[in-house]
Amino acid sequence: MSSDKALLPLGALMLAASMGAAAQGSAPETTMSTVTVKETAEIQGKDTLLLKKTTVGKGKQDIKDIPQSVTVFTEKLMADRNQDDFREVLRTTAGVTFLAGETGEEDVRLRGFSLGQAGDIYIDGMKDAPLIERDTFNHDRVEVLKGSASMLFGKGSTGGVVNQVNKAPLLIDQHEAAYTFGTGNSHRATGDFNFVTGENAAFRLNAMVQEADNYGAKQDKRGIAPTFAWGIGTRDEFSIGLYYLESKGRPTYNHPWRLSADGKINTTLPARNFYGLESDYTNTSSQYATLGHIHRFDDGGELNTRLRYGTYERDMLASTIGFQNSAITLGQINDSTVLTRYGSKGRMGESDVLQVQSDYSNTFNWGGKKHAVLTGVDYYDDDAKRNQNYANT
Repeated sequence: MSSDKALLPLGALMLAASMGAAAQGSAPETTMSTVTVKETAEIQGKDTLLLKKTTVGKGKQDIKDIPQSVTVFTEKLMADRNQDDFREVLRTTAGVTFLAGETGEEDVRLRGFSLGQAGDIYIDGMKDAPLIERDTFNHDRVEVLKGSASMLFGKGSTGGVVNQVNKAPLLIDQHEAAYTFGTGNSHRATGDFNFVTGENAAFRLNAMVQEADNYGAKQDKRGIAPTFAWGIGTRDEFSIGLYYLESKGRPTYNHPWRLSADGKINTTLPARNFYGLESDYTNTSSQYATLGHIHRFDDGGELNTRLRYGTYERDMLASTIGFQNSAITLGQINDSTVLTRYGSKGRMGESDVLQVQSDYSNTFNWGGKKHAVLTGVDYYDDDAKRNQNYANT
């Protein structure tokens, strides 16, 4: 009897299941859409602090396979740290230092070698223009490779390279907006909007507005970057993107100081204040269009081709600052101390840049070992006009 009672719940469950199946049998048949199964899950930079793959080596590779030190700053990491400026990202990287340039510029150096002057700052694997303001509002990640750049790029210095990766359209509807208020009366608003427009097509728009007083060194930035891609994840993937960033501000060129008797820098004037002239300014703009195509071969190889045309402008006027009385002592420095400008320096430049680049990457096993093939061609034309020495009259 106890055995029969134990079987009653099981019998009821089987009866309910058979009735449910009969009910489903009367429903019309439906066909599921195509399901794509991949070997590993794709993790977007927005949702993770760690990436296992990188594109800093002219092709998508596992970071562990690159025989050099690679540091990757994902979108989430930069957002958590509130790193809005490209230089703020590099400041948190070991081996990166900044030197003061002649007109308030920051000469970025990696392992002691200049990045900007050597042309070792890239965006999506293509050379970026030097001496311009950069912002992270459209960055998916920033990749820092330390070591000889010529090993993977065929050119550059021995310090390494920094590759900025722009955000790309995703096959998911997601929208995000953020507002930040900070010291120096800083206001910043950003928006990231992604729309799925087809089975394998999407449109993504990133925008940014920032204004700050910065204790006299005002800054005003505007940026927008729309991108449309189709054939995402298929054999042939195409994309077209536009980018515009304008920055207007004042250069923090100099701060008056004195050395004390023991050789230490000592002054009562706040270093955060702007001591230049009202006419001082630093204005830069970047605008370019990019056409991209990725062809995926059956053997796992990829041919990545990009065409980019951009216009970059830079106009800056900065004044040098010092004490009017050169014989002043540390004890005499106060809020009434008279400052003077010994002169001014101007820098102006315009560049029209055309780049065409095609890279092929693949891996294969031969002789019991895994091998990687990285090869490609690129064409770079920079029509530059520069004036490096004009004064404020």
